[in-house]
This record gives sequence, C-alpha cells and structure tokens, in this order.
Amino acid sequence: SITGPVLKFNAKDADADADADADAEGKLSDADLALFQLRMTIQRQRESILRLQESAAQLRREAARLHRLWKSQGFPGCKAQALAQLRRAKMLEKALEQRLASLSTLEACLHQIEVSDWQREHLNATKVAASAMRASREAGGLSVDAVDEVMLDVEEEMAAGDAIGEALAQPLGDAAHDADFDEELDAFEAELRRESLLEDMPVAPGTAAASAAPAAPAA
Repeated sequence: SITGPVLKFNAKDADADADADADAEGKLSDADLALFQLRMTIQRQRESILRLQESAAQLRREAARLHRLWKSQGFPGCKAQALAQLRRAKMLEKALEQRLASLSTLEACLHQIEVSDWQREHLNATKVAASAMRASREAGGLSVDAVDEVMLDVEEEMAAGDAIGEALAQPLGDAAHDADFDEELDAFEAELRRESLLEDMPVAPGTAAASAAPAAPAA
C-alpha cells in the first residue's frame, strides 16, 4: 500500500518544466554544460558499478549453490553450471575493476575542476574586494599625500599651541620698565646707606663749635 500524499501528474506542468529546463540549458556556457555532462557520466558510472557488484555477487551465490548441490547430491549438470556461473561472475568482476578505475579517473577530474572553479571564484571575490577598498579610499579622499598634509597641519597646530602656552605663561607688565625700577631702587638704597654712615661718624670739636656759633650779622 502507498502511504503519504498522492501527487497528481499534470502533463501541462511537466511540459512547462521541460521547457524551463531547456531554456536554462540554453543559457549554460560550454564549460558549465561540459561540467554537467561530466557529473551525469560519473553518476551513471556509479549506478553501473552498483549493478555490476550486485550481479557478480548474485552469480557467485548461484555458483556456490550449484556447487553444494553437486557435492551433496551428485547431480552431474550442477558442477558445469556452477563453473559457468563462476566464469560469468569473474567476467563481471573484471569489468567492475575497469569501471572502478574509470570512475576514479572521472572523479579526480571533477575534483580538479571544482578546485579550479573555487580558485577562480576566490580570485574574482578578491578582485571585487580590492576594487571596493579602492573606491572607498578614493571616495574618502585617502592618500599618502593627504595623510602627510594632515599630519603636517597637526604638527603646525601643536607648535602654535605650544607658542600660545608660552605666551600665556609670561608675567604681566613691561619687563624693561621693571628693570628701570630695580635700578632706581638700588640707587636709592645706596644713597640711604651713605647718609646713615655720615650720621654715625664722630664730629671734630672745632667743627662742632663753628657749627654751633651764631652767624655774624651782615654789615
């Protein structure tokens, strides 16, 4: 009995699918078509190998059965039939070895083609990535000269900032004017020291009497 949903076959849908497949095959390139044919050949080889393996195994089983009949019951024709079945099995096994070798070669070719396709896709993707990176850099105005110019501007601005900081750190007022004040103060202090020394010196007696006598009146 058949279980599960039953699918109704529609001839129009089948024809439409066939036409779509034909259109798709018409759009395939020669390389894609050759790759498709190679894969189909490999699939057919695998199916053929499975059939040969099953046929050879069945012939060997039949040969063993006939051989047992001949050994157990002594039927004269069983031995000849067993030998014939064994010969056919060996022929199939030889053909099977050839098919296996051919399949191995085809699979190696398919693997190399797939590797080449991957390498081509990888190369194309790398080219696209490089173009995208170049476009992004050019859109952003990035270049070695632009970076050098920006770094030079940064250095100039940093130098200007240092100069501004040094100017802000200078004391307020005129330095030359302050130096004049310092010289004037030094001279004034020197004068005060001289006057202090004169006051501390002893006075001679004659000098003291003369300085103490009143001045003569004018005639």
